Amino acid sequence: MSHTARTSSAFGGMGPEMIGQVLTRASSSTYPAWWARVTASGYCAHPIHLTRQDTAGTSLIYARCKNRRTAVCPSCSDLYAGDTWHLVHAGLGGSDTVPATVADHPAVFATLTAPGFGAVHSTRADETGASRPCHLGPARTCRHRRAASCALVHRDDDERLGQPLCADCYDYTGHVLTIWHTPALWDRFTRTLRRLLRAEHGAGIRVSFVKVVEMQTRIIPHIHSVIRLDAATRTGTPTPPAKAISGEQLSVLVQRAAASVHLDVLAPGGEVRTLRFGNQIDTQILADTTGATDSAVLGRKVAGYLAKYVTKSVADAGLAPHRINPAAIDHLAVSDHVRTLLHTIVNLSEEIPEYAAMVTWLHTLGYRGHITTKSRRYSTTMGALRAVRAAYEQAAAARHRSIRGDAETESGDAADTEWAFTRAGHKSAGERYLAVTAALKHREGLWAARQLGDTSSPLVQFTHGDTDVGGGR
Repeated sequence: MSHTARTSSAFGGMGPEMIGQVLTRASSSTYPAWWARVTASGYCAHPIHLTRQDTAGTSLIYARCKNRRTAVCPSCSDLYAGDTWHLVHAGLGGSDTVPATVADHPAVFATLTAPGFGAVHSTRADETGASRPCHLGPARTCRHRRAASCALVHRDDDERLGQPLCADCYDYTGHVLTIWHTPALWDRFTRTLRRLLRAEHGAGIRVSFVKVVEMQTRIIPHIHSVIRLDAATRTGTPTPPAKAISGEQLSVLVQRAAASVHLDVLAPGGEVRTLRFGNQIDTQILADTTGATDSAVLGRKVAGYLAKYVTKSVADAGLAPHRINPAAIDHLAVSDHVRTLLHTIVNLSEEIPEYAAMVTWLHTLGYRGHITTKSRRYSTTMGALRAVRAAYEQAAAARHRSIRGDAETESGDAADTEWAFTRAGHKSAGERYLAVTAALKHREGLWAARQLGDTSSPLVQFTHGDTDVGGGR
């Protein structure tokens, strides 16, 4: 599918009104100046408008929105994914600030799933990878007289995916409570893993990690995490543990910790529910002290795998990334499954005082944690990566001024203090369409240049600071 087709699809098709907006902008006398600002912002779909008053008059620039969600801004989400790739990979293979010796530390890639709350429509595959029916079984019904099996082989774009076979059988209360308490479950998991390490291998070992939360099709968080062992030194530089621990030993400890973690929480009617991770706990050894794994190859794959998930959000379920008024739930263009989850959140917030704050997290379906988190010494930081990009952009801009013979401008620090926020976003859906289409076309050109190995291409050398984005994906 072409970039234009993908963009049109994302907007639900180009109607006469949007076509008119596109033509109005493209034919206006201010188009060149507007397009220069759009280009300078990296084709941001929701740019921040900054103005400054000086002796020459009023200046206007567009700054990136820096939103990680593809549904909000494809350009900035792609940049965020690239930063995530570098952050994850630096902790597995080293970087300018992380020693390459981390590649020899014991490390695993763990996936902690959520438990099941009822049968849902899903895609399935057999041992050979061939697709098989959703829930094949004898024709029968549940106690609500609805079909308890499904012989269909669902396509990936089937709207029924993730929806319960029977909404009345589905445990929506348990589902919402698990979403709400997922951050607490993860915290208990890391604490339990550290205790198991101390008990079996003594003190002096630090657990370093980075995790990414993925919302599954049924709208429940799964946690993907790289877990690495370091020596518990006071320095910020990761060093190998003094005691040799194999990747297999670490994998077993991760499995044990995840299986033993539980959390007792309040439920309606004064009931106490015990929350746990699901039975499907997967661990893959990335590196160990024996050198038995190809950590370089696996590290790049895992970094790409995690970078893919950070741009997802509940917007994929039809929800906007801002707070929702409970009165609007029945008017949202969402599935019955999502609507029931929203009503369950409201009911819990009203019935149990401890969950009163739930209603403020309707737009995330009750998830109140960060999508990406890491321990302090796992690797570099997003701030450090953005600082490198900013330095690159300034150097590249200086080179271009030198080539064109432009006069030097005032320092960036001095200028930044004078810019004032005016508003955010494009004036019309047509303007946003032009920006998003250009962003996708730019990424296709950049990808093609990299595939051909053309590092001299201007697309690769000067791409609004997003050099090497997604290098391992």
